[in-house]
Amino acid sequence: MLTGWGASKARAGYTGGQWQDATCYVRESLKGTKEQSLLKEYFNKFQNSCVDKDQRDLKERPHSDGNQSLEMCLQACQGADACTAVEWYNNEWENTRCYFISLGDDNATPAAGGSAAGQFKDALCYVKKQPEDLACSTYTKF
Repeated sequence: MLTGWGASKARAGYTGGQWQDATCYVRESLKGTKEQSLLKEYFNKFQNSCVDKDQRDLKERPHSDGNQSLEMCLQACQGADACTAVEWYNNEWENTRCYFISLGDDNATPAAGGSAAGQFKDALCYVKKQPEDLACSTYTKF
């Protein structure tokens, strides 16, 4: 939830005069995108539960708002700054399909991939791409 100064998301660049050498880049909305496009553009998919770069298991947090579909789960994570990955269980784990891996939930490091250990249930790990890894086509320049 956005609050306080700057709580609104940018929708377009300022239409008045140019302020110094400022350029505004606004990320295209994720709503209405197809799941495969969302996966390809914003997430890297890995088999198994999520781990950090040193193969340490990361604490997951249920996110019931994303249980309806993988796309809804990924969209919710994409909109949450602290979320570094989604752990998805198509056949549910503890009555939940969508779990966030977030910094601050006892996780000091972000998710980096899937565990090399034995497969845990039907877990899949979707690691959010860093801004520098995103294609420029996902932003509109104003």
